[in-house]
Amino acid sequence: SLATGDGIRLLLSDSTNADEHGHSSSERAVGRVLYELFHQHEGRRIITTCFASHIHRVQQIADAAIAFDRTIATMGLSMGKNVRLAREMGLLDIPSNRLRDIAEIDDLDPAELCIISTGSQGEPFSALALMAAGENKFI
Repeated sequence: SLATGDGIRLLLSDSTNADEHGHSSSERAVGRVLYELFHQHEGRRIITTCFASHIHRVQQIADAAIAFDRTIATMGLSMGKNVRLAREMGLLDIPSNRLRDIAEIDDLDPAELCIISTGSQGEPFSALALMAAGENKFI
């Protein structure tokens, strides 16, 4: 095993809520909840947020958006970049006709749109914080 091989002296690891007792929900459970939320909020704009590097979560959001016939736009430089790179590498499956630049959403009804944004940790100048403060020129 790699972990028992020569040369490995230290492993540093981080896990959200590692100090909490019990178990965490699986990623599959998160996907089911996303579908439920998209269903409950049909007819309304949906803005989601996650780490731009969490490509699996981006795919879960995109899958739910596509299932509910929504167009996807990204907000935040790192989200746009990571989605583009992941699609190019074949790691993210979002059809081109379902993805639109955030600057080109004016003709869409809010109910036809899903925005995937950066800012899940509440950074004050993140795309999500600027949207919430009404300071985003696209929303």
